[in-house]
Amino acid sequence: MFRRAAALLLTLLTLSFGLAAPPAPPPPETYDVLLRYQIAAFRTERLRQYHEMLKALQEAGFDTGASETPITPIMIGEASQAHAYSRALFEEGVFAVGIGYPTVPHGKARVRTIVTATHTRGQLDRAVDVLVRVARRMEILRG
Repeated sequence: MFRRAAALLLTLLTLSFGLAAPPAPPPPETYDVLLRYQIAAFRTERLRQYHEMLKALQEAGFDTGASETPITPIMIGEASQAHAYSRALFEEGVFAVGIGYPTVPHGKARVRTIVTATHTRGQLDRAVDVLVRVARRMEILRG
């Protein structure tokens, strides 16, 4: 009887080993987890850069509206001034699209900026410098 119980126990242990100590996950599953981690890190970096840029714009005196996305408006008011500001920024190497009526209500024109995770800290610092310098020159910002 002991031999039968020992054989049965050995058989059960052998058959259930995969449940007790599973092998490593297959490569596609491992790659999927790694890719998801990289995407999360990318999004985190993008949000960090967005918050830094938003803070710098607000500290400079810009009205950035109520945006909660990396697409940040700089409120200007008149469409002609927003479009002129957009052109002046472009000439300085910063791309910010001027938006006016009918896309937004009269008197609510703006330029739209966006921060991506591929922007470097130096590029963002330069963009803020250009945005502020041109806005002061055009008297969009005072001081």
